[in-house]
Amino acid sequence: MNIIESIGKWGVKSTPEYMFYDRIRKPRSGDIVKFTDKEYPHHNGEYGRIESFGGWKEGEYHICCGLGSAFLFENGHVSISGGPFESVIPERLISTGELYLAQYWNWGNNLPGGGQGVYYFFHRPVFLLESKK
Repeated sequence: MNIIESIGKWGVKSTPEYMFYDRIRKPRSGDIVKFTDKEYPHHNGEYGRIESFGGWKEGEYHICCGLGSAFLFENGHVSISGGPFESVIPERLISTGELYLAQYWNWGNNLPGGGQGVYYFFHRPVFLLESKK
């Protein structure tokens, strides 16, 4: 199975099938985070999403405590509107080996503007957020 990393007017970019098992073990922008407890009492539901690595605190993942609205750039980076956000160390994100069907959007072939967004649904890897020890 291929994992779609970005999609739009430039085409579809995906991780090659032969790299699938390596890919589901390494978190990337847009991947899904499953919460294990109420450590973050402000999280919105069971799932969140990774926005970036090192973007908020050096050496940590910046995660949205809900799925939020995820804008997908050509390079695969995801910018999330919503929140709140938290920062977690990499060792706390454990691969589940599962995939989650999530929504992303961008402008597709359209010019930016109201009503011009194109929405996509595709599977991304899930990472369990371990409790602080």
